[in-house]
Amino acid sequence: MELRSRPPRTDNQAMKRAIVAVLVGTMIACSGGPAPRDPATNLERALDATVGAQSFAVSSTIRYADKLLQGEVRYVAPDRYVIVAEGERFASTIGIGSVTYHAVSEEPGLYQRLEGCDAAPIEEVLSFLEVVGEARHVALDDGVYRFSVPMLDQPSGDGEIHAEVAIEDGHLSTVQLRYHMAAVNSDVQEVHRLHDFGVDFAIEPPPADRIIEKPDSGLVEILTPTPSCPS
Repeated sequence: MELRSRPPRTDNQAMKRAIVAVLVGTMIACSGGPAPRDPATNLERALDATVGAQSFAVSSTIRYADKLLQGEVRYVAPDRYVIVAEGERFASTIGIGSVTYHAVSEEPGLYQRLEGCDAAPIEEVLSFLEVVGEARHVALDDGVYRFSVPMLDQPSGDGEIHAEVAIEDGHLSTVQLRYHMAAVNSDVQEVHRLHDFGVDFAIEPPPADRIIEKPDSGLVEILTPTPSCPS
């Protein structure tokens, strides 16, 4: 068998290969390169894409003790949302800029108006998004991102929130949280499913004749903020 050495590369061939290498490198740089392999970075990017979305909806369930709470959220950037929760009582909150309207549970269809607050970002309104924002040591297993964060608001300072998160099309799609709530001495499981990104939801204040000045102590506090300015 005759072995043939590769013919020497001409100056033109070398130039062509150099140009191709530059073009390929530029295309990779412009496209952002390969998807990052660090799970924490992937999760952070999905959270940023979610809170930066024009709109989305959330379907939530919360179980603790023998209770089941269900809620629906619709959000339109930058500062409009409606939260409807059903459990032992019906609760609803509408937020539009610096004004919030809280349903009066003793009188269905009526809302208490609260104004003068700074408009809270959606990740403060929906506390499970804040939990995702605290993720540090993130593990990825079969497409599920897992991490734990300390429960800083527990009276004893002990306990952790265990989270499992799924990502779809670059956004958070499911967030599941498990923790122990000392206030009710019960384990809690939250499941939040995010969907309908980009849908143009109509979020408007209640009719003027349905707004009253009356404090309400019967709101479902886990899903719906109490009638006070967000901290």
